[in-house]
Amino acid sequence: MNEFTLSAPEQKFMRQLKRHLGELGILFPVTTNQVAAFEKKIEDEKNELFLFPDAELILSQGYKLPKKKQITPENEPKTTEDFYKAAARNGKEIPESVLRKMREDRGE
Repeated sequence: MNEFTLSAPEQKFMRQLKRHLGELGILFPVTTNQVAAFEKKIEDEKNELFLFPDAELILSQGYKLPKKKQITPENEPKTTEDFYKAAARNGKEIPESVLRKMREDRGE
């Protein structure tokens, strides 16, 4: 066996690889039969409106702005320092366990 001869399992693998690459559109059609099969498949897909909607249909649906997600604090901060603290917590209240630990650390 020379270095360019493929074994039976290798030949089977190469056939499978070519088929998969062709199905994914990575392997370009080479023969006239392959090109004809590709053109037929594309024509079938063009007939499906959801794949290629026409421009008038797209424009008739109007322009949609994406919705903005905004974090609203539960208690509105009153000072700049409070605002930074609230931002660090994503606007949420400080949990009771954290408040208790803070009071213990301060000696209250």
